[in-house]
Amino acid sequence: MNKFCTNCGHELKTEEKFCPSCGFNTESVNQAKESVSNTQNVNSYQNTNQYQNANVYQNPNNAAFGNDDITMKNMLAQLSQKNQTNALIWIVIGALQIIGAIYMFAFYDASIYTLAVMAIGILNIVAGYKDYKYSKELLQRPIAIISRYESMTPIVISLIYNVLFGGLIGVVGNIYELTIRNFVIANREIFQRAENRNF
Repeated sequence: MNKFCTNCGHELKTEEKFCPSCGFNTESVNQAKESVSNTQNVNSYQNTNQYQNANVYQNPNNAAFGNDDITMKNMLAQLSQKNQTNALIWIVIGALQIIGAIYMFAFYDASIYTLAVMAIGILNIVAGYKDYKYSKELLQRPIAIISRYESMTPIVISLIYNVLFGGLIGVVGNIYELTIRNFVIANREIFQRAENRNF
């Protein structure tokens, strides 16, 4: 097969490393081609291994990774995140209620209703802190999850005193809390197994 200079197109003999016409180093071109080829081979190998490793991890039939454990931990992580969001909602609501009570106290009157609004705000902040603390604990000791969310009574009581004394803003927290309860009830079996396993 004839060789040609990549610089000027002059025909080369097989053994010639430099073009007799323009003096171009043809050997450096061959080395560059080999380097590119080797790099492509290495990348291809790495991509294949990454794909295979991902498939091994994601394969639902692979029992070596304990898919039931992975499912439970994922659900616990979701519940933890939902509780953190709930905690933030209640802390913001409580802070707004306290600010509103202070404003009413300063510019209107120090009535029992104003004091009740402030008290509700404090209770909501405490509830938010407890939810945040629980969001961390359930990842370490997932116990009493079902019993915590099974009853509607705490949500209804919170809804009533927030509507009566804390304003409609408190309803937002109760609505979100209902979504958390529905999430737990819909995945009752998974959370029960998590409680029994107690990671």
